[in-house]
Amino acid sequence: MADIDIMIIDDGVTEGRFYTGSLVCNYEIDSTLILTQRTAYDTNKDSHGTFCAAIIQQYAPDAKLGSIKIIGGTAIRAQRSQLLAALQWCRGKRIGQIHMSIGTTNFRDFKEIHDSIYALYEEGTIVVAAYSNNNQYTLPAGLSCVIGVQRSELLTETQFSYAFPPGLNPVVLASGIRKLSKTNGEVINTPSSNSFAAPFVSAVVYNTRKITAQQNTYEILEAMQGNLCYVQMDTERKLVPTLYDMAFCEKNKNAQELENLWNEALYVRSFTSHKPLASIQEMETPCVYIYGEQSEITCLAKKLAALFAYNGYYAIVAGQFPCAYKDGFAYIDKPCNKQAVCNTIESAYACDIILCAIAICDTSINPIEAEADIVIVSKACAKHVDTEATDCFVFESITDSESHSLYNQITHCLEVAENEDDYDRND
Repeated sequence: MADIDIMIIDDGVTEGRFYTGSLVCNYEIDSTLILTQRTAYDTNKDSHGTFCAAIIQQYAPDAKLGSIKIIGGTAIRAQRSQLLAALQWCRGKRIGQIHMSIGTTNFRDFKEIHDSIYALYEEGTIVVAAYSNNNQYTLPAGLSCVIGVQRSELLTETQFSYAFPPGLNPVVLASGIRKLSKTNGEVINTPSSNSFAAPFVSAVVYNTRKITAQQNTYEILEAMQGNLCYVQMDTERKLVPTLYDMAFCEKNKNAQELENLWNEALYVRSFTSHKPLASIQEMETPCVYIYGEQSEITCLAKKLAALFAYNGYYAIVAGQFPCAYKDGFAYIDKPCNKQAVCNTIESAYACDIILCAIAICDTSINPIEAEADIVIVSKACAKHVDTEATDCFVFESITDSESHSLYNQITHCLEVAENEDDYDRND
């Protein structure tokens, strides 16, 4: 098989509709998870993947493209297992760059997608992916090792820039409207979407990688600033991930110091520099404060989050104690920033519930606040909270039995909306 420069994972590419050239390969993975050659398909159909291929080819005409179709039917979605199978095939073939104008905002998908993408990154594959059109946290676009893309109405077709959305990793901005010429002479404009901003960025990434040996995602982004298409829109900021991701740091720590891979001050600024949109009480997402000694509230918060996930609810944990991000929590650096962090989590992640694990040792200098929907407090701290001001539950231990009891008490007090389980195109 000839080398593939960019593999497009989407709903398939129809050859001959646009000036996409001949695909190196044109595969499909259906619900059986078997990879097959696409042969009998409608050659007159304009597919989402075909548009993406045409955009890439327009700006990177020498790129050799391949396609794996995982999305089909009227539902315009695929199963997580189909995506994982496609990524595994790419890993086995050591594909250098993958384009995905698809993604998931469903937390149930996150762990497996994260692990699969990082396995590819470990072996040198660069992934360019579109965010969901609501610009909320999306995988794989939101990962530190992925070049995530969002559309901007302020840029022309041949421009790109960088932005730093609150609570998310830096993103590449590009126009979501593309003018494409069909082989029959017809000219069309794509609808504005992240899906059609991302292929242009894939082309820029490919062209940049041809002239640089850099493999770190953010070194590639820095190199892209030398491109004539680059336009500075946001305040100049160091191009490192906002979110702490141990896998990314471990992969690159031999080449760079940690401060060049991730910066706590930039993380705090991303979650807290904006004016809070609402008080904790006014937020639509319910918020639970968990008070106690750091080790016990860390353990309890993880157990409660796992119970919510098991029952289909997306819980995000924020920790108000040093280096909470190392436990996979959002980080609250000081009490006065708690409201801003919770607001950022609500707007960027659309979770069902927020659990704030607040370490407290000396209640005389760290008073317990009763501003959350529910307060859970260790027995040692219970006397310091006004139980009449809010729903308050006291725990003595962090056994599985007590964790289940607290979970049942929380869900009894709160109405939590269920999420749909799907993996959608980002258009």
